[in-house]
Amino acid sequence: MDPFTWVVLAMLAGTTATAYGQYQAGQSQKKLAEYNAALAKREADIEADRFKREKVTLASRMRAGYGAAGVQMSGTPLEVMDQTAKDIESDIALTRWKGDVEAGLYRYKGRVAGRSGTWKAGTTLLTGGTKAGAAYFGTKGKTPQTRLAPGGLRSYRLFQESQTGPYKKW
Repeated sequence: MDPFTWVVLAMLAGTTATAYGQYQAGQSQKKLAEYNAALAKREADIEADRFKREKVTLASRMRAGYGAAGVQMSGTPLEVMDQTAKDIESDIALTRWKGDVEAGLYRYKGRVAGRSGTWKAGTTLLTGGTKAGAAYFGTKGKTPQTRLAPGGLRSYRLFQESQTGPYKKW
């Protein structure tokens, strides 16, 4: 195999390695987003459980306070306790909803990152393959003066062809 072919193969290997790195970066970001989603959900559940414990404690304190003050557990005191319980249940539901929304956003970002890594890898493979193909096949049938490898450097293969072909010197 001539040196120019090795150069083209090295270009393709570098392109493949770059594409694989881009794909893996996207997958890593996706996994991190899934972890963050699970963490957000867990934090919301912990906060909701804290609200439940607070509800029980607050209800007990209110009953004890009303009882110590000699207030009957009917009418306004009962309505206040009922409204307080509803407010805490609402806070619990809101906390869980916020956790679900935050987790959903993390999952969405993860899907986008995974797709982005895949698209970047595909684009890199197509671009690199095109450049390697142009470097390898784009030199056939041209005069030595126009045979330039990418970056403007004349390749060893082209130089060899020019020495054996109809053009003996550059």
